Amino acid sequence: MKRVEHYLQVLLLACVYLVVPLSLHAKISTNWFYFDNKGHVSGWGEKGCAYGLSFTNNQDGDNTVTVSAYTEGSDATAKTAVNVVIPEKVVENGTTYTVTRVDNVANGSNTEDEGVFSSRTIPDYFRQIVSAVIPNTVTKIGNGTFWSCVNMKSIILGNHVNFIGNDAFQYCESLESISLPNTLTEVGDHFLCHCNKLTSLVVPEALTKIGSYFLHGCQSMRDVYLLGTDKKELGEYPFCSQDEHGDQQVHDCTFWVESEQVYKDNYQNGDNWKYADINNNDVYDSRCDGTYQNGGNGLGKNQYKWEPTPPTFIEYKAKWITACFPTDVDVKANFGDNAKIAEMTKANYIGVQNGEHTYHLTFTIVEPNEGGDLIMKAGQPYLLSVDPENEGSGYIIKQADKEITPICKEVGIENDKEDPSANHTSIKMTGTFTDRSMAKGEFFFSNPDPKEGEEYNQDMGFYQINAVACTLPAYKCYWQIVKDNVPCQKAKLAIDLEENEEGLSTSIKIVHSSQRSHSIYNLQGQKCTQPLNQLSKGIYLIDGKKYSINK
Repeated sequence: MKRVEHYLQVLLLACVYLVVPLSLHAKISTNWFYFDNKGHVSGWGEKGCAYGLSFTNNQDGDNTVTVSAYTEGSDATAKTAVNVVIPEKVVENGTTYTVTRVDNVANGSNTEDEGVFSSRTIPDYFRQIVSAVIPNTVTKIGNGTFWSCVNMKSIILGNHVNFIGNDAFQYCESLESISLPNTLTEVGDHFLCHCNKLTSLVVPEALTKIGSYFLHGCQSMRDVYLLGTDKKELGEYPFCSQDEHGDQQVHDCTFWVESEQVYKDNYQNGDNWKYADINNNDVYDSRCDGTYQNGGNGLGKNQYKWEPTPPTFIEYKAKWITACFPTDVDVKANFGDNAKIAEMTKANYIGVQNGEHTYHLTFTIVEPNEGGDLIMKAGQPYLLSVDPENEGSGYIIKQADKEITPICKEVGIENDKEDPSANHTSIKMTGTFTDRSMAKGEFFFSNPDPKEGEEYNQDMGFYQINAVACTLPAYKCYWQIVKDNVPCQKAKLAIDLEENEEGLSTSIKIVHSSQRSHSIYNLQGQKCTQPLNQLSKGIYLIDGKKYSINK
């Protein structure tokens, strides 16, 4: 009997060991998963069914899968303009799978002819794709993924993508913007080849390996920002045209680098980067499908510049900041699932603090819409909090549209009768799309720069412009206190940011900082709280004058 019990125990343990690994590495089927144009789960034949995706297992982790195929949906109206939203997770038979790759071949060995969304793979309905969102779980995008998606205007890359294969966006001739995450380290050949409508691009610091034909035929490109001080490897023929498609060469484009020394070390004579130098007269031969010459004969007229770099892009960190964009922005897609935005909704007079009339502002957290989207509307000013785990969030370029005017958000003081300083007081929050010289008495919202080696903190504050000259960067907001229709230069807004118990509002209350012997700002308009002897290397405005700290 004991022998039988022992046998059963061994058999039971064996079954456990067999079951556990199977549950950790469940096998997803090759069935189609259907979605509507907002990425919500749908089904074939349902209203709004726009497209279908198929998945295969990969070796990235437990129950991780790759988007390996795409097909059109059943709703004729929905599939005429498809907004592909790749899910972070899919569920089948009670098992949850995490999507970590977009590639029709798990090992990434496919060609542009086989890309998941390539217009060559299956006929014309790939041309119906007008936008795409890659989730934060994805780390790799395979070869030819969006090859010749000629009507795709926008692509949002997840904040953990580190590799993009050959031909991934080649011939996306309608693509107007692309933001590359900080985590991206390598892109293959023909990366943005013939993306004819792109006008600007930020190359993150970590992206140091770039394939051939990088901006081949990107004739509208005017600004490329090469961030960081490390040398970036660049393949052949990066700026040429291709005669058979009638495209122009990259021309009149400025390549912005960190400093003149970085230019000399990495770009002046740096392999194929030299072809962006207006002083270089070397000529590409016919292997480029049409010669390319910069400099002397002026066929390219591309050049390098450094200080001062125009701030047409904003770096986002995990902190509350202000933001105002000339186009609608999908908050979760760009800044992470836990990102938040808040709108100024009311203000109260709370008396005299340190000899100045002071005011309490309330910001209300904006809730997602019925479809689950959290949208910053064009031209409207917001407070923005980036997802702290959104490590790859980087640089977003938004060109100001002349037809979009920033909307001034103004709230009156609810207990106006208690304020003896004026018959009527209001507070204005206004966004700006360009660098703005701050006027005396205006406020901007920021947190102090970190000390060297430390992270940004959450100690936000309103900083008022007094005698110190300061410039507010583009896509930020400023405040005015208006008393009887006249901007006030004496009242104060000092703040601490908190959410109430329901998490529905963000309140501003008075805090006081100790007096400093010097008034110090960095060039981004942020007030520095550390003393002079603790400032890190950089350029500062100290008591209204410009100084360079070189230690």
